[in-house]
Amino acid sequence: MAKPTTFVDRLAARFGFSRMIEAVNHRSEERGWVYAQAQDSKVDLSSYDRTRLMALSRKCFYNNAIVRGAVRDKALYSVGSGIGIRPQAMTGDQAWDDAAEAWWENWSRSPEISGRHDMRGLQMLVSEAIDRDGEIFAILTARQDGAPAVQIVEAHRIESPDTAANNGGVVDGVKLDKFQRPLSYFIGEGDEYPRRHREIKAEAMLHVFEPERADQVRGYPAVGVALNSILDRDELLRFEMMAAKAGSSIGLVIKNNTGTIGAEGFFGDLSKDSNGNLTRESMFGGGLVPRLKTTEDLQSFQMNRPNEKLDKHLEQYIRAAAIGLGLPYEFVWDTSAIGGVAQRFIIQKAARTFAARQDVLINSFLNKLWAYAIANALRRKELPMNPNWRNVTWQTPRSITVDVGREATARREDVKAGLLSLADFFGEQGQDWKEQLDQISSEREYGSQDVEKPLIDSIGVGGSQALTDMISAMGRGEISPEQASILLVSVFGLSSEAADAVARNATQPVVVSDSENTEAPQLSEPTQSTELALPKKRKRLYRRKKVEKPTA
Repeated sequence: MAKPTTFVDRLAARFGFSRMIEAVNHRSEERGWVYAQAQDSKVDLSSYDRTRLMALSRKCFYNNAIVRGAVRDKALYSVGSGIGIRPQAMTGDQAWDDAAEAWWENWSRSPEISGRHDMRGLQMLVSEAIDRDGEIFAILTARQDGAPAVQIVEAHRIESPDTAANNGGVVDGVKLDKFQRPLSYFIGEGDEYPRRHREIKAEAMLHVFEPERADQVRGYPAVGVALNSILDRDELLRFEMMAAKAGSSIGLVIKNNTGTIGAEGFFGDLSKDSNGNLTRESMFGGGLVPRLKTTEDLQSFQMNRPNEKLDKHLEQYIRAAAIGLGLPYEFVWDTSAIGGVAQRFIIQKAARTFAARQDVLINSFLNKLWAYAIANALRRKELPMNPNWRNVTWQTPRSITVDVGREATARREDVKAGLLSLADFFGEQGQDWKEQLDQISSEREYGSQDVEKPLIDSIGVGGSQALTDMISAMGRGEISPEQASILLVSVFGLSSEAADAVARNATQPVVVSDSENTEAPQLSEPTQSTELALPKKRKRLYRRKKVEKPTA
């Protein structure tokens, strides 16, 4: 620590006061001495302290449902489903972009060297490791056939070699140059000690973490800031559970003047002390009517633990864990106390946390992975050369919201007004805007294709009358079914099968009278006649009658 230089500084250090900043004043009657120092991050968090912090964080992740659920939810909302965060090649050559994206999707099924994880699984693992371990590493490697692959290395494997000769410029497993740039990483291999160490050049290693200081070389868990609160809560709950179990095991209490109940007991022998007096009894069955002495009192035992006050007290520990992960308490644990505007604010705050995590995944992991994998595909001639092959953006999953309908309407209006691009509009839904526009165009093209219209729509009113007259003529035997079928195909455009069916099933109208009655009769009551009144210009009265089919 820097030594006080001026007289005022020495005086302040001697008597424990500051000229301006009240926080650095120390008054023993108000507060105990708080140790603090200002130095490099590698001194503030030594290799041992970082490893210990990571071990405690993993223990909480394995045993505390709140920590585990919050860490996994953060990864889930950041990565999404399917293949996770997806690439969108932006070279300007649509054909090449489509081919590169298809190649990536195929490679994403098994990008990891062990074959255990797909691309989405890798993204989930990386996000969870940042919060649980503070960091994660990935080696850019290749399979035996030369295909690109990535090997995940967890944080506890990166460590400084034990031999002093190899530790020049090495800080916690990372070899640095004079500008503090990583040159290589040392990986501890095997489980025996001392371990063997393999040195990996920085160009072949992806180091993913969220730095909080400019000179930070290694990452540390986000849960670490709340570890004490989390461990205190778990311990308090464990003791409270022990007390609750102990209280629940006691049914009744017998009180008397002496505090003993003799050798025989009240309900029967179970256990006795050194003097032969009963110390604990048990009762089985129901319907017991005890008789007490005047000096005895039989009471039920009641314990008010745990209670609502405990829940209120434990809330602060959960808040500490949630805030340490950058998530609102209400999102992690309880949303019952908020609603409306407050709920939307909480969701938006959580969404910003997810967006920040997506930026880390894209900038520190996916961009570099894309460059390595696509370069390998170009070298292997699995993709044609394109000078802009590095140009890529990433499609993140749909943003979290509590008011889908309202926000969707607002976004559509923004698109109409030119205030929101289609890329942003579809991007908020977790969709590729190019794929969606292609799909919409395809659907519109399919819907605009010529669809065979009904015959009545195609031939119009005049054609309908001509068709009716032709069928009537066929029914009267003036034309044969074969002739009618030819006319239906050539003139009216029916298929041969449809024309044959119409010709076979044509019905012949029968003339009831053509001389005696030239006018339709006046019907006084609809029930007195089954005859149908037709317009006068037809001059004929028809009755539906089944007739024999004419022969050709």
